Amino acid sequence: MVATYESASTRRYKLGRVDCIRSTTMEALEWVKAMQSNEDSSSEKIRKFHAAVEKQTTIMVDNILGEGIDIHLLGLRQQAIELGMDVPPLFMDETFKIANHFALSTSQLPTKHDQFMGYGAVVPDGYGASYNPQPDSIVFCLSSFHSSPITSTMKFRDSLQKSLDKIRALLDQ
Repeated sequence: MVATYESASTRRYKLGRVDCIRSTTMEALEWVKAMQSNEDSSSEKIRKFHAAVEKQTTIMVDNILGEGIDIHLLGLRQQAIELGMDVPPLFMDETFKIANHFALSTSQLPTKHDQFMGYGAVVPDGYGASYNPQPDSIVFCLSSFHSSPITSTMKFRDSLQKSLDKIRALLDQ
């Protein structure tokens, strides 16, 4: 799993735009591990799926309500700069840099029409993945930098399709 940026609208607040839903959670990891294993039963995989969805939903709602961390941290860093202070050490920490190297940037861009809008990856070795959920399908727009030797939009597309097929088979049981 990689640091993932999923946008959450904060437009309900004056000058609000977006915060980051950090969807790389322990619940998501446990579900992914279960899906890759033959040891967990289908019911256990479904239970872990629901736990991951519940955690994702909680984080999303928290972000929409202004309880995310990224906008607050950005404000702290910018305030230090504007006051001529040293940038707090947190922002120089290697862990902070890793947590903010968003190898996957994703966002739901829903419309009532079978169309898509996309954007690029936000780091040279990452992917962009916008999606438009429809009643019977999901329209994706995937991207990566062709110049990166470790990314491949086509391989990502194929892996995504296999994963979605596997999820559908599980949930259709």
